[in-house]
Amino acid sequence: MKQLNQVNRLQQDAEIAIEDIVSGKRDDMDNVLIAKQKADIAFQMLLQVRNQMQDAFDEIKQIRV
Repeated sequence: MKQLNQVNRLQQDAEIAIEDIVSGKRDDMDNVLIAKQKADIAFQMLLQVRNQMQDAFDEIKQIRV
C-alpha cells in the first residue's frame, strides 16, 4: 500500500505541476516534465510488478497436487 500511495502522490504532483504551468503559476517547464516522467515511470514499474505477480499466481493455480 505504501508503494501505491507513493505512485499516486507522484501522479498528483505531476498533475498539479501541469496545471500550474498552464495557468502561469510556474515557468520551469523542465521540472514539470521531470515530474511527469517520474510519475509515468513509477506507474509503469507498478504495472510490471502487478503483471509479474499475476503471472506467478497463474502458474501456482496450474500446479496439480
